[in-house]
Amino acid sequence: MGNSQSHSSEPFTENGVEKYAKFDDDWFAEGASRYAYRGKINSVSMGWFKRSERCVVKLYKEKYSARLKEDAWKADNRASLKAQETSVAFNVHYSGKSSARVEVLTPTISQVKTFAAHKQLVGDPVPKTIRGTHIGRTAKADVMVPEGASVAIERLLPGRYVHFLSNSSYVNPDVDTLVPEAFSHFTYHESEGEILVMDLQGVYNGKSYVFTDPSVHSMEKHGKKFGYYGPADLGVYGVMKFFLDHKCNRLCKGLLTPDTSGIPIEMRGDLIQAIKAIEARSSTTYTYELVVNSGLAAEKLQNLHTEIAQALTKSGSTIPETVC
Repeated sequence: MGNSQSHSSEPFTENGVEKYAKFDDDWFAEGASRYAYRGKINSVSMGWFKRSERCVVKLYKEKYSARLKEDAWKADNRASLKAQETSVAFNVHYSGKSSARVEVLTPTISQVKTFAAHKQLVGDPVPKTIRGTHIGRTAKADVMVPEGASVAIERLLPGRYVHFLSNSSYVNPDVDTLVPEAFSHFTYHESEGEILVMDLQGVYNGKSYVFTDPSVHSMEKHGKKFGYYGPADLGVYGVMKFFLDHKCNRLCKGLLTPDTSGIPIEMRGDLIQAIKAIEARSSTTYTYELVVNSGLAAEKLQNLHTEIAQALTKSGSTIPETVC
């Protein structure tokens, strides 16, 4: 094993330029859904005078796609695009109000073109032995990084990478989270209670925050079901958990919050049980963990989410009555 960059992605077009990524043989970090590799973005027609750009390539795990019952990157892409959309509105709303700007990066989605292999004088290349599914294990490159596998390519952010708040409402006590918390609250306000952007991580450069890999909690609206934005979408439970824990700051003034008065009494016990199952922690919490931790069946959680989301809806529009 080594750290040479032998894997490569299929070409993709960016600002009219055809590019591709080369990435390390071995992953350096692992999440529930992906393995992360260090890499570089190159121009297909790159001359000697053109510099490559450092990036992180995230390879999706097959079991993650199986759980979603669709290509895993689609849910992540929906979340990133929705978060980016609300970041634009946030910057407009808080322009001139002594607030740092917010930017949300959206990854480039591509597929694995070539995996790490030893070239032979005669015959096909032989797949290298690389880091396997766990540290200490090995696997053949064509098994670990198969051709055609989906990858998300993100530029490496310069500066100190920080996890400001998680999708379970955990707030990092070691950094200033005034703007990240207000941004999350604003996304609920801006969407009229449809979504809440969470899991904010990235870099603060003194003037603006650049976030990557956000999660989105969604309410039942426009036919979007529980978990529409992926397994980190905790739906109404994630939304309620946030507002139970959230302490509004000066930037939250005038922002909408959920009006829970319309939730039927008979639903409240199960709702509280589900919310209590969401432990405030720095790592991401997933919907399938709610089944285990709450003791409520998956179908029950789905139906309860739908019923409570409808109870929070007035005249077909999720517009909460209370303000912060």
